[in-house]
Amino acid sequence: MQKSKIGAVEQNIYCEERSGSFRFVVQVSPLPKSSATFDISEFKAGLAWAKRRRGELRAEKVSKSGGKPQMDSGVSHVVDAFASVVATTRPGPGNIVISDIIGSYREKELHKLGSIESTKSRLNKLEEWFGRFRLGELTREEIGAWRTKRENGQLGTGRARIPPPIDVGSAVQTKHERAKARKEGKVVPKLLFAPVSSQSIRHELVLLRRAVTVYFQDQPLEVGAWIAAHPLLRIELPAPAAARKVRIEDHDFGALKAFLSSMQIAFVLVAMATTLRRAEICSLCWEDVNFARSEVLLRAPGHRNRTKTNERQVPLLPVLVDVLHRLGPKKSGRIFKITPSGISQALRRAADRAGLRDIRLHDTRREAVSRLIELVNASLQTVIAFTGHTSEDALQRHYVNPHASRVAERLGADPMAAKMIPAT
Repeated sequence: MQKSKIGAVEQNIYCEERSGSFRFVVQVSPLPKSSATFDISEFKAGLAWAKRRRGELRAEKVSKSGGKPQMDSGVSHVVDAFASVVATTRPGPGNIVISDIIGSYREKELHKLGSIESTKSRLNKLEEWFGRFRLGELTREEIGAWRTKRENGQLGTGRARIPPPIDVGSAVQTKHERAKARKEGKVVPKLLFAPVSSQSIRHELVLLRRAVTVYFQDQPLEVGAWIAAHPLLRIELPAPAAARKVRIEDHDFGALKAFLSSMQIAFVLVAMATTLRRAEICSLCWEDVNFARSEVLLRAPGHRNRTKTNERQVPLLPVLVDVLHRLGPKKSGRIFKITPSGISQALRRAADRAGLRDIRLHDTRREAVSRLIELVNASLQTVIAFTGHTSEDALQRHYVNPHASRVAERLGADPMAAKMIPAT
């Protein structure tokens, strides 16, 4: 990595410029050094951190010396040190560093969740953005400034809903694929800017709230009251996103197949014939498939507290039995040896290359529910036998989206449909 030493910025504070970043080092002898890295555009924020850290280290030095101030550092430094002693020794949740809160949540709660990979990714980002703050420093203004940067794409962009220009590099989507293409001398188009969705920002704030709440859940009442009044827990969240209505038509699936392996195609077909979530399909095992009874046992993950999966028997439609037979049934073992995030990424890349950038793997669940209703006239109770929902409301709000034309075609074939209006 390219470095260029800047040297001392202020007493006890040193700064080193690196490729696209500043590394601040605070050294108050004889205590160990303290350092943090900031983006090239955040010099002032880095300097503010360094000054704050210098005060904390000086306070620690004073405390270890028996409370006797070190006058050789100057009167202002003594005042700074005593002020920091008060700030860092006063009991209270405001002094807890957010990176410690996130680390505790990652260690104690992450393994209990149903969506481990996506939550882990969000926690890593939250630690990058907020980890250096103490909880008392995370003001409404700081949260608002972060949200503005997030919405403007300064902290990563969202997903463009339109395909990139059709040229040599149009199929190059991931960061690693783009870097490889550049090394090979290929033309790589500029990525289209897309703002981060309000739903993503909402998920991130809710996760940070949850981490803070869990960290202090066993604390005394006065601490709980302080946390409840914190700006993070009181700030207004972005409005929830509208329910998705995207459908995967037969011609869309035909376009996707050109960029999927045979195993990935089978995975999507299983999803569209069972309504199961990606993690549920990944957990299916051959020993749980009963071809004679046309059902498969879906087992709930017993090691997780937060999961939407309940153990149940899922019907196997004849079309799905054919798909499983083509895979080559085995006596035991997982049917699909792939991770939930892996199949999602595979479908997303295929959708990008097919020019269907708004399609996601979870849309197969909506497609399966809607086809059960519009093609075979399944009742909501029958659909629940597939999906495992405990509430018809959630099922209707997020997944029931039948095509009116298909419903009309099916009902029109019924002789009784002619009696809907009086004879003329």
